[in-house]
Amino acid sequence: MTYKTKQELVKETNFRTLGIIEYVNELKQQGLNDRQIQAKMIVDKVSRTPRATQMNFSKYKNISKQIGWIK
Repeated sequence: MTYKTKQELVKETNFRTLGIIEYVNELKQQGLNDRQIQAKMIVDKVSRTPRATQMNFSKYKNISKQIGWIK
C-alpha cells in the first residue's frame, strides 16, 4: 500500500510512526547518513536505547518506500 497522505499513514499505524518518519526524513534532507541519523536519534532522545533506535530506523526504512508525499 502506498500512503499518499499523512492521514492514511496514521490510520494504518499511529502518530509516533508519523513523527519518526518526518524526523528521519528531515535529517536525510540535511545530508546525514544512516549511522549519523541513528546517533542523533539517541542524542535528541527520540529513542532511548540503541535497540529502540534500530527498531525505529528499520520502521522508517520499511515504510519510506510506501510514502507518496515525501518523494
